[in-house]
Amino acid sequence: MGQEQAYDLCVTSTDESRAQDLVKEIQNFASASVPSDEVVDNNLVTTLPSDKLDELQDLAKKHMVGVKINGSKLLLYGMAEDIARARHDVMAFLRTCHSARWSSGERMTDDYLEIDSISGYVEDAFQHNRRYTLFTSQSGKDYRLKVKDVVKIRLLPDKREIRLHRRMSITYDDIPNTWTPHPHEVVDTVPVEGEELDRVTSLFETNRKSKSEIIDVRKVYRIQNRLLHKKYKASEETLALQNGRDKVNECRLYHGTSVEAVEMINKMDLTEVTVAKMTPNLDKAPTFLSTHPTHQETHTRPQTQRGLKYVYQAKVLTGIPVEGYPKMKYLPLRDGKSTPYDSAVNNLKAIDAYAIFKDDQAYPEYLITFTVAAISRDNTPVGKTRAGSRGEQNRDSSIFSTEL
Repeated sequence: MGQEQAYDLCVTSTDESRAQDLVKEIQNFASASVPSDEVVDNNLVTTLPSDKLDELQDLAKKHMVGVKINGSKLLLYGMAEDIARARHDVMAFLRTCHSARWSSGERMTDDYLEIDSISGYVEDAFQHNRRYTLFTSQSGKDYRLKVKDVVKIRLLPDKREIRLHRRMSITYDDIPNTWTPHPHEVVDTVPVEGEELDRVTSLFETNRKSKSEIIDVRKVYRIQNRLLHKKYKASEETLALQNGRDKVNECRLYHGTSVEAVEMINKMDLTEVTVAKMTPNLDKAPTFLSTHPTHQETHTRPQTQRGLKYVYQAKVLTGIPVEGYPKMKYLPLRDGKSTPYDSAVNNLKAIDAYAIFKDDQAYPEYLITFTVAAISRDNTPVGKTRAGSRGEQNRDSSIFSTEL
């Protein structure tokens, strides 16, 4: 129990037509035994961020049901008893993904009701379908709330009932599940280990184009900056509303740096460092990131006697890109629209490098420290790396190389 199992069912018969008829009967039985159930029909379902969708998939798997979003509808499918058990937990989960604010629609009335301070009472009564509720606000005022087809409230002893309207909005938890709780720290760097370390180093190795060196990853640090992450998630929502959720295009990219810049990046962002270091005379300048860490590695220098190098794995919202050019200072407008593109790339047909022009479109997720050793003809490491010569080759391969 609790484990999903799959079986191959073979139908054999000397009469081919009878075998086909039996297959159809089995398929019809399976379709009838795997019903679907609509959990919610609301446009906010289409605005769920990718991390919430992943959590929803995991929740569905625990209940051995499938989940599908069809337009504004969220559907569960599977065995009827599994759907019934899953439905309650899915609805509870969806309530955590959104926030509700109540108002009368009039500023003066909202001030009269102190609506900002009592909105939580109203939402709680609404969620639990309490038809009549008496409560006292923190300021000592007494209210009578009525929840029926519409929600009405009155401030006692006034007999005038005022209709309230519920407005929903998407919310984002600015602390990912993998973060270590440090409630008093706005910025923190945490050494990672276990599965998280394996995941980062595996992606690093997979994305590494050149295999002519031995890469020794020494340490990986998770960057926990609540303010930066909140800005990043707000930017994700902006792009989703502008482009559609399927064209937000979050990527994992790499940005090489020096040890002197690490503290500033952790506290501020990648763009601020680029502006200060590369183009101090410009108010804004693009941030350059690569699809493979070995490209970025050529733009970092060993900072200690041990030859440590530094590269960030960043979450980047690339949106709808346009092909760029050297010394690009701003993004052009999309064809026939007043909206600019979201990022620039070196080559739309073979993307190696991105440039973003808004600091909240990238978040420095992990700092990776490593050393590099070249491989000799007999496949043994040699003391001197070939990063310099490879760097010259990469400078010709990307329009953004000179700025990286």
